[in-house]
Amino acid sequence: MDTLTTTAHDPLIPPPRAQRSRTLADLRWFLAALRRARLVRRRLALPLPGTIAALAALAPTHPPSPAVAWVAALRASGRARQVAGGPDTCLVRALIAGSLLAARGDVRLHLGFRPGQAGSPADGHAWLDGADFELGRDGTQGSAYSPALTVPFPAPWSHP
Repeated sequence: MDTLTTTAHDPLIPPPRAQRSRTLADLRWFLAALRRARLVRRRLALPLPGTIAALAALAPTHPPSPAVAWVAALRASGRARQVAGGPDTCLVRALIAGSLLAARGDVRLHLGFRPGQAGSPADGHAWLDGADFELGRDGTQGSAYSPALTVPFPAPWSHP
């Protein structure tokens, strides 16, 4: 799992383990995110629009706040990697959080790329945004990526 530091100005960075609240709501969102992490890992080799549609169909009718969804996605992706192996990447975390927030109707997944450094291949990054939030862009690191693809998460009621 990513090593993160807590800052007073960024509510999207989870607090250290000793300071985390363990409420029933936290557990509910973590378990919902863990279910989505399993689905993401099974579908990573499939086309992205189909994966997003399958995840959006699982969207809760009352989504959590973006900060709660992001923390649940970070925890679930890291835990799924510990238990079952596989990637714990920005794309996996963005897909999980996006599926929790899809009912908002304004969630978009962005994929961006930047040139490699000193002969290394190009580097990619995934992040989410909505009308009033941006998750996973990581400040200056994320701004170095040129957006190449934007895929909206459909609202769950738009599916048959």
